[in-house]
Amino acid sequence: MHFMGVDVGSSGCKVSVIDEKGLSVCFASREYSFVYGDTGSYLDPNLVIKSVFSAIKELSDNNDLSDVKTVSVTSFGEMFVLMDKDKKVICDSITYDDTRGKDEAAYIRDNFGEDKLYGITATSCDAMYSLPKLMWIKKHQPEIYAKVRYMNLFADYVLFMMGAKHHTDYSLAARTMMFDIACKCWSKEIIDFAGIDDSVLGELVQTGTIVGEIDSSIADELSLPRDVKLLAGGHDQPCAALGAGIAEDGVALDGMGSNECIVPAFDNPMINKTMKGSNLVCVPHIVSGKFVTYAFCRTAGSLFKWYNKVTGDEGYPALTSAMPDEPTDIYVLPHFMGATTPYMDDESVGAMIGLKVSHTKGEITRGIIEGLNYEMLVNLKCLEEAGFKVKLLRVSGGLSKSEEILQIKADVLGIPVQTLEISETGTVGIAIMGTVAMGIYKDINEAVANIVSVKKTFYPDMAKHEIYKERFERYKKLYNTVKGFYKD
Repeated sequence: MHFMGVDVGSSGCKVSVIDEKGLSVCFASREYSFVYGDTGSYLDPNLVIKSVFSAIKELSDNNDLSDVKTVSVTSFGEMFVLMDKDKKVICDSITYDDTRGKDEAAYIRDNFGEDKLYGITATSCDAMYSLPKLMWIKKHQPEIYAKVRYMNLFADYVLFMMGAKHHTDYSLAARTMMFDIACKCWSKEIIDFAGIDDSVLGELVQTGTIVGEIDSSIADELSLPRDVKLLAGGHDQPCAALGAGIAEDGVALDGMGSNECIVPAFDNPMINKTMKGSNLVCVPHIVSGKFVTYAFCRTAGSLFKWYNKVTGDEGYPALTSAMPDEPTDIYVLPHFMGATTPYMDDESVGAMIGLKVSHTKGEITRGIIEGLNYEMLVNLKCLEEAGFKVKLLRVSGGLSKSEEILQIKADVLGIPVQTLEISETGTVGIAIMGTVAMGIYKDINEAVANIVSVKKTFYPDMAKHEIYKERFERYKKLYNTVKGFYKD
């Protein structure tokens, strides 16, 4: 049996066909991008679905897809697609980084109450989420809002266009600011306060639920079998965590891509003052009954991309090969695109402190890697204070391919770091859902045991970790120091 997974991202889509062990059979992708104009930024949903279908057609033109049994989709969160009664897209989607909705977010914060909102949704009030933007459309574009009959997040939208029923999975619903995390239902109290018509919202389902069969005309158009089952997808981060086998306390995925995101799994919802104060959300996991959170930094691979341009090197291997073996006395604040958790400060800036004429490029490179890991250690300390201690990391993404970087990570954080035999964890997560839906494995745990395997473990050098512990105490002062320098 084969399983098809679609990953809808901000810069393009990827389509993979994978087997029962999570191994890639074939792959295709298409690029697109957000459009930034005078009135804000947006993405055309029609372009996205066209790109997805084009990538699938490329695969079917060049491969035998007759054994594909399921299709599932993962995507970024927050952004939504509005459709009319004929299932036609009404308008472009406002991007999550667009500031439209900030006044509506402030209104919710001031009149509904941020503590009350967090208690229901386990999400801090912010304009990036779906609800404030939907309120903005209702207020500023009433002619569009009046036509809305369906609101889908992007993974739901792709499946809806392939024949699925109108639905939203729990993990994406948690990115709307309308989802009751404890009851796993749309919050009537929040929706009524915002004046939103809840009939446009999809039926809530657990990720991996069969939400229909592919429409026969779409199957014929894409040269797919007519009996393909459509599985509810979800937010890309927990799907990737599942693909790394993250389903038990103490273990977390560290996605080391353009940004860096640590995704731990825990058994009960963590909704407390420390989580809220650290801007850490709580989201239903792909694994039923479990939850995840996201501790992240916008700059990881993107910071190396910038540094490559500055130095003229071709990729991080050329940079890491010149690094010294010992910890540096350089402190790098990696807020080159603002600060995320725990600060959520878009105005924060990056900094390098402690530079001397004697420092080499290799030392600066190591300082950058150390700074990225100090920043993630800040987040891990917040998680620990909230009641969850990460004892082991499994890694994915481009930077996870460097053993030098992973050893520094283990040394700074003081915990083991593991690579996986199959590093494309989002793809593996889709395979796991497909195998369970088709009865190959009885449940998620059995599928994980058969599909996910560790490749190598990097153990911390505790002598170096003691040095990093001392220097981390200095690093913790850096954010406020830089913030105070720039603040009037």
